[in-house]
Amino acid sequence: MDKSEFEFDLFDPQQTQNMWDKMQRMRQECPVAQPAEGFFYTSRYQDTQRVFRDSRTFSCEGGFRAAGVVIPDDELFLAEMDAPLHPRLRKLLLKSFNPGMAKGAESFTQSYIEQLLSALKSKGGGDIVGEVSARVPLAVTGHVLGIPLSDIAELSAQFFALLHTDWPAYGVKDREHPDVGRDIAGSAPELAEYFDRMIDARRSGKVQNDDLVSQMVQADIEGDQLSTERIRSLAINFLSAGLSTTNLISNLYYRMIESDDFARTLRDDPDLIPVAVDESLRFEPPVLFLFRTAMHDAEIADTAIKPGDRLVTGIASANRDESVFERANEFRLNAADPEHLAFGAGPHLCLGNHMARMEGRVAVEEFFRQFAPGQVQLEPSYKYHLMPHFLEYGPERLDVVVRADA
Repeated sequence: MDKSEFEFDLFDPQQTQNMWDKMQRMRQECPVAQPAEGFFYTSRYQDTQRVFRDSRTFSCEGGFRAAGVVIPDDELFLAEMDAPLHPRLRKLLLKSFNPGMAKGAESFTQSYIEQLLSALKSKGGGDIVGEVSARVPLAVTGHVLGIPLSDIAELSAQFFALLHTDWPAYGVKDREHPDVGRDIAGSAPELAEYFDRMIDARRSGKVQNDDLVSQMVQADIEGDQLSTERIRSLAINFLSAGLSTTNLISNLYYRMIESDDFARTLRDDPDLIPVAVDESLRFEPPVLFLFRTAMHDAEIADTAIKPGDRLVTGIASANRDESVFERANEFRLNAADPEHLAFGAGPHLCLGNHMARMEGRVAVEEFFRQFAPGQVQLEPSYKYHLMPHFLEYGPERLDVVVRADA
């Protein structure tokens, strides 16, 4: 077997988003492929789950960044942290990111999605990604953080623009001009200034709320307070992670609009809506893979891993592992499936998993309340394009027409 045929550019969305057949062949022929020098891709469920769970052997060091990119310590995202810092922060944040938070935010989520869909309906259509699904996670997470609803549209546009640059992988807006800075202040000064003002207002006592930013300002972690840079980075981390939920909602909306049978099945049996949310997460995971770094010698599927090697946890491939999921390469509504890996596993299981599931479910429920069967249709000239991001999977736009006569 020529393993070179399983090579691909990890930072090229044209490749990472369109390799379902290649992933299936990996699972069958080369469970730990080597897409590039020093990188090893786990394509099977058990191997991928093992890497997620063994954080001592497989570190989060380097996060989702390209090789050689160094991020200031106070600006690390949670997915780039190891012990002892990560469990300390996670313990603090779990006080907020839990099923209770999701339940408490549901009424706001319902009302906000209703407003967005009603506006779309009133003007006869539009881009349901930009006008609905991109705004919902930011608004809901922003509501928890303490961001006014009036700021969400502008923040959404700023995040959307930033995530279309090289910043996610390289920490800069443009690889050809790296002097703009690798920190958030250098790469996204408007966002940095916005959150610094929020933090300063709470430190000074000008704003006294029980929001998540206030809780982080007041937090004491073994005698230490969180720096402004740390709080700012975590706030941006939580909001940027919302792009994954944007993809979840967009993927569900596309499937509902494109397939009358799928939409009818969920309308006829609303109990299947949460099942559909999880199946969307499994079948078309909003995040295709994550990175880990080997700290010790290890062996995965007869492949030797050396310290410093980068592990690419193939979430998208693992979620279609035929040895784990029945009819794995089909979208099915099967509530008895094993747990998918869309949220990871182990100590870094996504903090926002309860919120994402709630937002996906409410987005579908509100769509059915607002629109009659067949009332929302794709524009005749619409062409499906994925978000141009190497890690993400979801449509960049969903241009729809809302029929008044339905």
